[in-house]
Amino acid sequence: MSLTVLSVAEKPSVAKEITKHLASGQINTLNSQSRYNPVSEFQSFIPLDNRSCRMVVTSVRGHVMEIDFPEQYRDWQSVDPSTLYDAAIEKRVAKDNAGIARNLQVQARRCSHLILWLDCDREGENISFEVVKICTDANPRLTIRRAQFSAVTHTDIHRAMRNLVDPNQNVADAVDTRQEIDLRIGASFTRFLTMRIQRKFDGFNAHVVSYGPCQFPTLGFIVERWDTIESFVPENFWAIKVVIKKRDTSRNNQLVPVDFSWDRNRLFDKPTVELLHEMCVEEGRATVVNVTHSPATKYKPLPLSTVDMTKFVSRRFRISSHRCMSIAEALYNRGLLSYPRTETNKFPPTMDLPALVAGHTGHSQWGQYAQHLGNGGFSAPRGGNRDDQAHPPIHPVKCAERNEMQNNDEWRIYEFVVRHFLACCSEDARGAKTVVEIQLGGEGFHANGLIVHEKNYLDIYTYDTWTGTQLPPFEANEQCTPTSIDLTEGQTQPPPLLSEADLIEKMDRHGIGTDATMHEHIKTVQDRQYAQQDAQGAFRPTDLGVGLVKGLQVYANQGIDLSKPDVRAMMEREMNDIASGTKQKAVVLADLVARMRQIFTTVTSNAQQLDNALSQFFRPLGAALMDQLQQQQGGAGGGPQVGRGRGRGAGAAGGAVPGRHVQPSFSQCGLCQGMMDLQTVLAGDAVGNNGGAAGGTRGGGGGRGKAAAKGRGGRGRGRGGRGRGRGGAAGGGVYRRRDDRYLVCTNYSNNCPTVLQLPSRGQLTAHNQRCPICHFQALSVRNEETGRSHHICPHCFRNPPMDYATADFGNVSGDFRCFKCTHPNCSLSTASQGFRGGFNNNLPQPAAGAAGGRGAPQQQQQQQQQQGVRGRGRGRGG
Repeated sequence: MSLTVLSVAEKPSVAKEITKHLASGQINTLNSQSRYNPVSEFQSFIPLDNRSCRMVVTSVRGHVMEIDFPEQYRDWQSVDPSTLYDAAIEKRVAKDNAGIARNLQVQARRCSHLILWLDCDREGENISFEVVKICTDANPRLTIRRAQFSAVTHTDIHRAMRNLVDPNQNVADAVDTRQEIDLRIGASFTRFLTMRIQRKFDGFNAHVVSYGPCQFPTLGFIVERWDTIESFVPENFWAIKVVIKKRDTSRNNQLVPVDFSWDRNRLFDKPTVELLHEMCVEEGRATVVNVTHSPATKYKPLPLSTVDMTKFVSRRFRISSHRCMSIAEALYNRGLLSYPRTETNKFPPTMDLPALVAGHTGHSQWGQYAQHLGNGGFSAPRGGNRDDQAHPPIHPVKCAERNEMQNNDEWRIYEFVVRHFLACCSEDARGAKTVVEIQLGGEGFHANGLIVHEKNYLDIYTYDTWTGTQLPPFEANEQCTPTSIDLTEGQTQPPPLLSEADLIEKMDRHGIGTDATMHEHIKTVQDRQYAQQDAQGAFRPTDLGVGLVKGLQVYANQGIDLSKPDVRAMMEREMNDIASGTKQKAVVLADLVARMRQIFTTVTSNAQQLDNALSQFFRPLGAALMDQLQQQQGGAGGGPQVGRGRGRGAGAAGGAVPGRHVQPSFSQCGLCQGMMDLQTVLAGDAVGNNGGAAGGTRGGGGGRGKAAAKGRGGRGRGRGGRGRGRGGAAGGGVYRRRDDRYLVCTNYSNNCPTVLQLPSRGQLTAHNQRCPICHFQALSVRNEETGRSHHICPHCFRNPPMDYATADFGNVSGDFRCFKCTHPNCSLSTASQGFRGGFNNNLPQPAAGAAGGRGAPQQQQQQQQQQGVRGRGRGRGG
């Protein structure tokens, strides 16, 4: 009796290749519940368990499921971020993938077996178990098998089908652990940093300050190098250089100048070098003390790992690691390259490498060299020290000409992989090295020479060179008269900014990310506007990036520096232990959550240190409004103000003059006792004069003007880095289409620079009492939908007095309101039965009328905040 087998690939292109290589006879196309995931059915060329089988092949598109917090944890303002370390985690089918899940279940119901053809890495193993969960919910009787392959070729697909294994739960658990840790850490720190910085500094109302446990160490490397350059102090140095001209009989008896380098290299003491130089000049003649001849070898490259590929491609071709991986995966999906995500740099002895070489003998560019290898020139590749036990090094699996590539970058990467592979199968380059050592005035000098005898692998590996100077003959004890003895001067130079290859190397060395994720973390720090890559490919941090790293470094004296790789490297080691089965998921998860909760508590309970560090880079809240008031004019704004007075937003806000509504003498200042005006900066007016905040790369605030075409400002599109479930938590959840409201002291021109940000929603009126903590006049806030009211102190609202906060307020949760205050001498607090503090209630009467909030509808804001937990955000200028 024939079996009906469901085969599921990670991408439609791989499903297509599986169908092509396994189908025996006619291929039928079935109806699919997912538009982009077709279903094919055919009789399999290879039986399963010695029984013929009818194969049904379809695919997913990466992760089908996602993890998230329950609904009650998604409101940033009402949830203390510290509670996210204990909150429940839900894993469910992502809304966008509902059709894919339905398709899997429809097909699973009619099958007896399920074969998982997901990519053979950790992420693919995790996706395999998502597919298993979805399919077994529809058909619990399915027999589950796993196919292991490294290329979508005929040979690899058939070998995988004949050697099916069980899926690896340990590997999938490692990914689940990392996803959960990244969600908890990312969401908690992102909410804390965003709300804290929005409370304290200008320019962040529409900007999420995103934290990720991999992206911040990546940023830390960039800032560390930048900081080294900024603090570098050059030093002068001096050296001695000797030139001797010698006749060379092999070159028609020509006089050949030979440069001799000083054995001391250089010294930083000029008088000492001048004295030694004078002794050399007085000596006048040099003595050859040693001549050494030895064979020299330039080794061929090691087999190609993902890290080495991305480093080379970014350095040589100026192609970003992110684009490099996208292209390599596309070439893999088309059956041209092996699987491009591998840590392995040595070929297994079972691979038939000569057969792979033979496949390229007909190529128009390197066919002759492949023939040379097949005719006795083949040499076994070198072996590196890494083997992930999953995939061989990256190598070509099919010969292709340039006209088969979709663009020039594809060709350059494909050509590089082929030439690298052929070089690995070649002989090392060989030559001879000569070293001549001389003595002059008691100082030693040396000259090096090189002759290349056999280029070997260099004939195909055109990216590498090996050249040197052939020295004329010298003999020991020979006396030579120098042509020149020069005193040279130079100056030390700072190291260059990190290139992408340098950054990848540091990440690899310190265990930040994996071969499959490093390129994503590098792209993330750029998307977040933490760093920028210049035309030469070097990384320079933005002021926002520098400020965040410097801000987090203030905790180093407490043993915590989240910009360093230590914490993440420790996590990666724990994930490896789970994957290998040496540690249990639950144990590691509990330990990591406890550690990160303690770190979070330390950071948030000392938040003033962070404020102090960031104040060196960012202007205090309300400074821009003060500038406008003092200049009595407005101008179009940039995006989030992260530049030194320049603003580096992705687009300017629409309109020429920001709309502003003023209610004079609204309440009393607690510092100078003067009156404060209520300033409402409109999100956009009816004629489009104020198009809202500029669109940053993560989305900007939207304008509210009806004439949108007139008020349109910069656009911003942002995503919170979902990636393939790699914990991209806490995206753009606080983008608000709202008016901003401030209290501005009328004595701002007389050295009272008080500007206080107020709630964007609710009807405001001045209360007849003052705060006993900071002496500002209290305000009443009335909810226009429910009619309920509460009170705030306008100063405490964004500067919580933690000594008087209720226990459930925590350190960072939302804005501070009077019902969260425990001050015993204030009738508006939760702890007092009446006003007993002796403060004067006969305050100047504010201007009549109340200030109505113009913020976005509550439902809309809640929806935006809910999206932020899953890492998505979109914003447009007015």
